Amino acid sequence: MSRTLGALLVGLLLAPTAVSAAVPGAERVELLVMFEEHTGAATRARLHGLTGASVIGRLPEVNVDHITVPFSAISVYEGAPGVVAVEEPRTYRVMGRPNDPLVPEQWGLRKLDAFKAWKIEDAKKSGVTVAVLDTGVDGTHVDLEGRVLEGFDYLELDENTYDDNGHGTHVAGIIAANVGNRTGVAGLAPGTSIIPMKVCEAMGTCSLPAILAGAVDSTRRGADVINMSLGGAGQCSVIEQAVFDWIWGQGTVVVASAGNHAEDGNPPVAPANCDHTIGVGATDPKNKKAAFSSFGGWVDIAAPGVDIWSTMPPLVTITSTHIGYASASGTSMAAPFVAAAASLVKARHPEWTPDRIERKLLSTAKDLGPKGRDDKFGRGLLNLVGALR
Repeated sequence: MSRTLGALLVGLLLAPTAVSAAVPGAERVELLVMFEEHTGAATRARLHGLTGASVIGRLPEVNVDHITVPFSAISVYEGAPGVVAVEEPRTYRVMGRPNDPLVPEQWGLRKLDAFKAWKIEDAKKSGVTVAVLDTGVDGTHVDLEGRVLEGFDYLELDENTYDDNGHGTHVAGIIAANVGNRTGVAGLAPGTSIIPMKVCEAMGTCSLPAILAGAVDSTRRGADVINMSLGGAGQCSVIEQAVFDWIWGQGTVVVASAGNHAEDGNPPVAPANCDHTIGVGATDPKNKKAAFSSFGGWVDIAAPGVDIWSTMPPLVTITSTHIGYASASGTSMAAPFVAAAASLVKARHPEWTPDRIERKLLSTAKDLGPKGRDDKFGRGLLNLVGALR
């Protein structure tokens, strides 16, 4: 201990009334006190004790103590040898919370702690592509501006991937709707680019050859993730499995809806029951299985799927109070949450294989229902924050 600091401590001991901050009931303030690198714990503690300080935190990497002290003790710290800086902490406010007007309706974002997750991985800068195999995507939608790449219509065999149903645009918005544009909704991974593959007709029926061709084409176009919010009753066929084995081997993650047939005999659903696909069931705001959500061994994970707001082609919503937006329910809505999560994990770990990404998503899921994996929720509810840590 230096002679100067020793004299200061003696002075404080002989004249305690000089530190009125130690008087019970005196106004207290928070301080951040930075000490010189070699100031020991005993010296810091002695000074805090003499001023009546309470230590509420410490950053040892930079030798800073977070304390509360009586107001009149501030000058003691400012003049104490060994103290580098004394600051009253400022109040910071978040700057990036979406200002999109329908965000309050998006309970799925809150359930998945999206705003917290975005502090771990900047969702606006993902640089990852997700192929949406669906009814097409309205690339002119204001909330998907800049998000939709060139795709292909495997029904009419041209590059016009217009959405004459609305389902594909809804799925795309859940993944990648722009954030912070004072418009509509926010996607879970708003920096993601969408590759639209039109494989389903206006009435919602989908051609299996178109699906498989679209999946292979998506992979060749560089899709990191493929979302298939579609499916049908039956086991995975040999050809389907061969396609998904190849896609997985190319480094592309495949996500598929688990089905909406729980109240209709609950048959097995493909392609969710294929190996090398991640089958997604749906939950409601109370973390219960959605009544319609299929269940079985093909359910790997669950995500919000009831009353999910997202983008829609304006003409489809012409009578809505929010033209260009609508809520929908189904495992079709749950799957894109998982696809978006996979894209954010891929953005954070570009070198990771599909197997590793899947393991991370499943191992960090929040267990629901019976302990461990079960047929209703798979490994549990998607845990975006856990998957990104």
